[in-house]
Amino acid sequence: MRSSSYVVIFVRLAQFVFAAIVIGDLAYAAHTASRDDGAVPTSYEFNIAVSAVALVAAIVVPLCTKRRRDRLATAVADDSKAVRRRWLVYYFWYLADVVVALMLLAGFVWVVCDVMPLDCTWAGVNPFSSSACLRMRAALLFDLIGAALSIFSVFLEGCLWIRARVSYGKL
Repeated sequence: MRSSSYVVIFVRLAQFVFAAIVIGDLAYAAHTASRDDGAVPTSYEFNIAVSAVALVAAIVVPLCTKRRRDRLATAVADDSKAVRRRWLVYYFWYLADVVVALMLLAGFVWVVCDVMPLDCTWAGVNPFSSSACLRMRAALLFDLIGAALSIFSVFLEGCLWIRARVSYGKL
């Protein structure tokens, strides 16, 4: 069980890093877009907000769910109202994690739909380039990786929850 928790920590750390990169790249793209024509695409704003939520969730959710999962796994035999309430809170955190993962994926798709009309070739990715096409491709790549990591962490957290329930005979 301990090695799985280390994998969750590593995935969440990677999720944190990718969300920070996406926020930076899309904020720069939004700044450039607002400077050029005065309007920031709504998809950029949505994706920046969702990435900020994912950034916070990458830190908060594992802290809340690990402690609750470990504490609840030992108290599974007790069917008291307090234990059921704790499981309900754990389900809430898990559901919040699922919603963040789906919103990251939806934000990625929305930005891709907005960027497609750009006249860019997909020959390279460079987040530090002065070219808008290279930076946008980098933001999209990091956004896709962050969404995939988020979905993987939801899957991993679900597997840990099932293992905790099975090991104490409550599934």
